[in-house]
Amino acid sequence: MLPPRANEGRTRVLFLSSTAQGFLTYERELRKRTETRDDIDAVHIALVPNRMMKLIGIRVPGIGKWDYQPYRYMRMWSARISSWFDSVIDPARFDIVHVTTENNALALPALTKRTGIPYSVYIDATTTQFCGDFGYSRLTGAPVIAGERAIYGNAAFVACMSEWARSSVITDYGVDESRAVLVRSAVDLPALGEDRRPHAGLVKLVYVGNDWNRKGGGRILRWHQEHFADQAELHFIGRKLPAISGRNVIVHGAMDRDRLMDEILPSMDVFVLPTREDMTPWVIIEAQSLRLPVVSSRVGAIGEMVVHGETGLLAQRDDDATFIANIKRLIEDAALRRTMSLAARAHAEREFSPDRWYDALFERLKLAAQRGT
Repeated sequence: MLPPRANEGRTRVLFLSSTAQGFLTYERELRKRTETRDDIDAVHIALVPNRMMKLIGIRVPGIGKWDYQPYRYMRMWSARISSWFDSVIDPARFDIVHVTTENNALALPALTKRTGIPYSVYIDATTTQFCGDFGYSRLTGAPVIAGERAIYGNAAFVACMSEWARSSVITDYGVDESRAVLVRSAVDLPALGEDRRPHAGLVKLVYVGNDWNRKGGGRILRWHQEHFADQAELHFIGRKLPAISGRNVIVHGAMDRDRLMDEILPSMDVFVLPTREDMTPWVIIEAQSLRLPVVSSRVGAIGEMVVHGETGLLAQRDDDATFIANIKRLIEDAALRRTMSLAARAHAEREFSPDRWYDALFERLKLAAQRGT
């Protein structure tokens, strides 16, 4: 049911949420959390590209980033969402719109100008950061950066998954600190049984990732075979994994989240993600919540998610020697694994509680709706 055209005391929020990669988790959390709020009348639309968008959005082979794929998707979502507000969505039924992510928000500045309805946007990174941190071309990123400037500049507030992203919104886009709000990734923490104990047999390392090259799947496989194959099992979880074989290597392939969280991750000892390019990987939070020490890269916001030396061990993204030493240290030191496993869970409870972050987000949405633009 759509909210009434006249506000009856509850803040009427339209959530337009990406379902790409980790943002599907955020979309599910928003749905679940708003169901518990008597003060919010929420409508959720999951943003799934239709067949035409997928066709137009196909990467052009042979020209790399020069095909402007991100900008094409930004323009397509702008046209599609604009058409919704011209037809099936009555703006008068909502007090504020919350959109995930900036790639889907280009239609909102014009909507606010036309209707007066404020909006907020939830982001994990800016294109300026992609260019500066990961080496993307500022020429190919320029149209998206221009769109982001309009989106951030006209938003009631920008909700940022990390301080890393928030600093870029403030410094690179000129958004006032009061309108750049930290809203960390957060998921319901699974219930746990008894504390993890050192066990007999091989140490179990686990990799979870759907992008083999970007997430470093080949790197951890090579390290394992060259250095740890007789000391540790290496488990691979993900979609579209290449053909993998080796001593003490177990390939699970794709699996649903419930099995991953309830069965596989709790049976592991160390989570390893030697990613070369990442923002705020949700799986790192999930691994820590299940008492897994994390070995990963100092890229994006991972340095905020993992406390180096306490909940895991980090290395510069191309520093293979340090990665190998970090993994070896955790394989050979059962007491350290146990200490870090308990610290990882405590850190997840402290820093990634849904009650803390989503309740604060909803209060900010209510305040922005009251103030308007």
